[in-house]
Amino acid sequence: MPRKPSNILLTIFFLLYCVPAFAQASVPKAALIIGNSDYPNSNAVKNPENDAASMAAALSKLGFEVASGVNQNKQQTERLIETFAGKLAQNKGVGLFFYAGIGFHSGGENYLVPVDADFTNEEETVKTSVTLNALLTKLKAAGNELNLILLDATLKTKFQSLWRNRPLDSKKVGFITVSPGYGTLIFYSAEAGRTAFERCGENGYFVASILKQLEKSKLEFSELAKNVSEDVASRTNREQKPFVKGFQTRYFYLTGDVSPVKVEAYNLLERLYNEFRSTRKCPCGQRDEALSIAKEIIEKFGDDEHNRPLIDFIRKDVQKSEKEEPVCRRNERYNASYRNKNWGEFWALSKSIIDEEGDSPLALDVMLTLVSVGYERAAVDKVDAYNADTIFYAKEAIRRIEAGGTSFFGNWGIFMPFKTSSFPDGKSNALSWMHYIIGWFYINRLGATDAGKKKEGLVYLYKSTLYKGDNQRDHSIYTNIGDFYAAEATKLNQSYRVKLAAVKNQETRETKRLLGLAKGYFDRALDAFARARRIAEKNIRPKTIESFNKRIAELYRLRFDLAADAPTPDLEKFVANLIGKPMPSPETKIEPVWQ
Repeated sequence: MPRKPSNILLTIFFLLYCVPAFAQASVPKAALIIGNSDYPNSNAVKNPENDAASMAAALSKLGFEVASGVNQNKQQTERLIETFAGKLAQNKGVGLFFYAGIGFHSGGENYLVPVDADFTNEEETVKTSVTLNALLTKLKAAGNELNLILLDATLKTKFQSLWRNRPLDSKKVGFITVSPGYGTLIFYSAEAGRTAFERCGENGYFVASILKQLEKSKLEFSELAKNVSEDVASRTNREQKPFVKGFQTRYFYLTGDVSPVKVEAYNLLERLYNEFRSTRKCPCGQRDEALSIAKEIIEKFGDDEHNRPLIDFIRKDVQKSEKEEPVCRRNERYNASYRNKNWGEFWALSKSIIDEEGDSPLALDVMLTLVSVGYERAAVDKVDAYNADTIFYAKEAIRRIEAGGTSFFGNWGIFMPFKTSSFPDGKSNALSWMHYIIGWFYINRLGATDAGKKKEGLVYLYKSTLYKGDNQRDHSIYTNIGDFYAAEATKLNQSYRVKLAAVKNQETRETKRLLGLAKGYFDRALDAFARARRIAEKNIRPKTIESFNKRIAELYRLRFDLAADAPTPDLEKFVANLIGKPMPSPETKIEPVWQ
């Protein structure tokens, strides 16, 4: 059925009687802050450790007695919770618990994951984590009047795997909603079953927004939660939507009994600039937030002459980022389409980049990679949708390189670079491969219906061997050339015999010409197969060598009109003489051989 529009989830259940406010000045306030970042392997996350430090500092200024722990193991976590609950049982005040780190649910239970958890599989992680229910039970036993629990379950990326033996079940990320009982509110940083993903900045979106709200005076917790929920949802394009669950028996003003200093203009400028600096460190393509903050600074302080150098710097940075960001996002989509093997999108993005970049070195690198991908799709996947483009861009790459084009990255390609440890001359290897790929398409695709294209393909294959690179070690190139010459030689030999029979075995100029041409083609075929055999010998491939020996002997006997089982004592000498000279190009006209 159709989905209804999603709204920010802010569900606070109040008792059906007037909810009084605390007499703030007399209420003891205790907070326990835990932030876990240092998880093993790929599970490490950055924001929680920073978030814990920021929350501890902010709550201390607001009069909370703060206990905090960073990168806590299971035993340390349980000890901190026990001490925290004991303090609340003693002073009967307000308790605030904050957790940032990996969180998940299993079997209807929420789990806070310590840094020493066993990530082998779900069962082991459950055993080595701390349940949220254990915390709630201890807080209920403490008997204090109000507890605020802030949970910020974090994963590094949307695609992170939590367990080593299999990916994290997408249905088990984050926390599920639980009813904590009267006097306890749980503020989740994201919707049930979802996580707050890493933000490129000092703090995650959840904590960054909370810190902003704590600057206000006379701020009641439900108002803070509402403001934070709206702010985070807005800043994450509604992918992350915090919400509150629980039963509140008293209004509680977080900043009620500590009067914050009014934020003057320059305090605001300082805060905004610090946020800008933090988010500006994000990789290109992930600086939308920095841009937004920079524009806010310009809007509010653009006429501030006292800070003119700073404002001018930010203006220039905005202009630069507005140009760079679309390019970086385009490049990230390009990279992602290759990683995800989304070849249709990859193809379209590659062509777009080539068009946008013109004759630049980056365009050449993208072009070389595009040709490689097009060749693999045809040769490996048997997908011919990109054949025409592949041939076009291979020819264009050759033209650009021969005209002095260079590689932007120096590797001559991006994902499949032609500069390798085996072939440090990436330019030469790239030229070799571009010729080879064109030749392969002409022979294996276009040549099936066009003999002229097949012969043209031989020229490209031949040229691929003239450059230092992988293809000088590929005997199949010479095999393709040899097969073509052998087929032509066989046809000419058959024509010769038919013509000779027609004139009752009396040699004529025409029969001699046909025989001479047949010998010329046989010599070219023998030359090609002998070169292929030489490569096989270098690569020590006995079966391949044996097959070439048989083929060479067969062609030699046909060339000299010998019986199928006739000895060939002069074969190797004849072949050595052929390959002792430079291999003639298929473009070179074959003349009749009269010997």
